[in-house]
Order: sequence, then C-alpha cells, then structure tokens
Amino acid sequence: MFLHPPGGGEPVLLITGRLARVSPSGHLVFEQDGTLWAVALDVDRAPVVGESVALANLAGAVPFLSPMFDLSVNGSLVYVTGGSGEWPNRSLYWVARDGQEERLDIEPRPYWFPRASPDGEQIGFHIMDPENMDAHIHDLRSGATSRLTFDPAVDGYPVWSPNGERIVFWSSRETGTGNLFARATDGTGDVERLTETIRRSAPYSWTRDGLIVFTEESSETSSDIWKLSIDGDRTPELVLQEPYAETRPAVSPNGRWIAYQSNESGQWQIWVRPFPDVEDGRWSVGAGMSPQWSPDSRELYFRGDGAMMAVRIDAADGFSAGPAVRLFDAPYVLATSDVAPLQAEYAVAPDGRFLMMKDVSPSENAAEVIVVRNWVEELKARVPAP
Repeated sequence: MFLHPPGGGEPVLLITGRLARVSPSGHLVFEQDGTLWAVALDVDRAPVVGESVALANLAGAVPFLSPMFDLSVNGSLVYVTGGSGEWPNRSLYWVARDGQEERLDIEPRPYWFPRASPDGEQIGFHIMDPENMDAHIHDLRSGATSRLTFDPAVDGYPVWSPNGERIVFWSSRETGTGNLFARATDGTGDVERLTETIRRSAPYSWTRDGLIVFTEESSETSSDIWKLSIDGDRTPELVLQEPYAETRPAVSPNGRWIAYQSNESGQWQIWVRPFPDVEDGRWSVGAGMSPQWSPDSRELYFRGDGAMMAVRIDAADGFSAGPAVRLFDAPYVLATSDVAPLQAEYAVAPDGRFLMMKDVSPSENAAEVIVVRNWVEELKARVPAP
C-alpha cells in the first residue's frame, strides 16, 4: 500500500497488505493473511506510527480479491468471516431476450467475467481458486477449456480483440497491484505488458480502431476511465475523471458511444456519452449497473433491480434513449459494485443472446457478516494514535 503525496511526487510505501481503508480516527485498517489489522497513521510526521495490531479474524472469507471488510464514516465496521474460504462454483447459460435459457455443457467452476468472442465460437473468463485466479478460454465447438495465463500472480478480466486473435487482461505480476497485459488467444508467443502503474486497473472494451478502454482506481476520485492505443505509443490517456466513481465502461460496437456506471447521484446510474469526445454531452438511461451494448449498437443493456433491462437507442439525429424495458428476471449472478467493483457478471454474444452465470455451490460455503457499531472507539483504545 502506497501514500500519494497531495502535491505530487513519488508514492511512499506505507505497509505490506491490501484492501486498505482510512478510519475516521486516522488509522490505516487493512487485510493481511486473513487477518484485519490497524496501524496509527500520521501523514505529517511519518507514513505510519507504531506497530500494527491484529483486530479480527477474516479466515474463511473468499480470498485475495474480495473486499472482506469496510468502514463507515460514523465509525462502524462490517467484515466477513467463516464459510468454506472458497469461491462458489457457477454454471454458464445462454439466455434469450424472453428468458429462455440453455445451460452450457461445461463443468461448474468459480467463473468470473465471462466474455464471448467476436465470432461467438469461444468464451473467455477467469477462474478463481482459493489462492489464485487465471484467464481461460472455452471453445464451444470442441468443448475444450484451455488456460491462457500461467504466472503465479493473479490474472483475469479477459477482453477480446475485435478480430478475436488476442486478449487483453489484468495481472498483478511484476508490480503486485495491477497492470494490463496482452497475449495471443491461441496461447502462442510472449505475454506483452501494456501499462505501468501502481494503481489497480481493469480492461473492459477493445474498440475496432485499436483502443483499449479500462478503469484505474484512484485514492482521490475512486475509479476513472482511461484508454490506450494498442498500435500507438501506448501512453494511457484519461477519458473521464470526476469526483465520484466511474466504472465498467462499455464502448458501442460502432465506436460512437461509451456507457458506464457512476455513483454521482448516490446510487449507481447508467450514463452514455459520445466517444471519444466525452464532453460533448451525457445522458442517463436508468438506475443500474454493468452496461453492455447490443451487437448493432442500437440497444443498451444493464442490470437493474435484479433484472436484465434494455434501452432502445436512436442516434440517427443526435442521441435519444427510450424507456428502460425489463427483459427477464432470474437468479443469475449479480456483481454489486460494493462486493466486486471491477467485475462484470454477463456478456452479450454476437447473435444477441446473453451469457449468464448461476451459483451452484452448497450453502455451507456461505460466510458470516459481522457488524460492529461504534467500532472506532475500540480502535482508538487498542491502537493509540500519535
């Protein structure tokens, strides 16, 4: 974990750990090796003061990427403990607009971030296990699943190139935080690093003209949207940065629009802007998360109120969005941004079907959620501030 000086300069290493939060009392609270820790923080004198103190056992909660705890502004703590310590297995389904579903003939595994290839013959995803995750590709014709990444680091969030020959993915290799890498989808050749940052990033779109659109976490603005040219000098360019979170960006297949979700209003809303000139207008199309476009760019989908929603887009003369229409309700995986801020839980295939997931693991995998009110007073007593 690093401290970014307000006036600029090189980031300062604070402490080894992850999922850090700053409490109202001025402590740094973080997770390390399945335990919740806290240390006194004094940015004026030194990055940290004193020894870290163990506060709670997070063992058994789903590992390494899960935000297993959080703090409120009024001093309450919520954390997860118990359970099997494993990610739930999931089955994959093709789902039509009317809700008719067809289960894919593929073994249930802890799948995340499903993505259909441009020709609809393959799907990409990453698979969780208790210690790691890796990107995989499943061939729908042969029924074979092949692993695409083999580094001991965490690898995932695979996004297809428009011609289906390459995938860009996120990895914690080399920096331990998260950068973008690319490799051929047939597994040949070397893995190529695309970005260099100490902040966690995740790819979402690869446009027909060679732009990779991704998000990058920020301590000041939560999450911002960036782009880089795969064929240019690969210097990332900021697309959208505002005082609140913008995440899960989706560029329309025709390259004219970018949809994303933002918590500007206090709840997640779906917004659309022109692309790449995002300051030329913006329109809200409804409350929800995880926007995805139809293959012809004439419809925008998102998850709202547990359902799949669709909004008709008329861009013949400017931009016009119709009312949000509920397509289907079903117990498919819903990745809330509070639980999985980078994840996307469905994809749209070239033929217009939806690629969805259902949890199939037994209930004993469930963990316990603990809420401690006025926890900051206990924190002050156990970890005295400087």
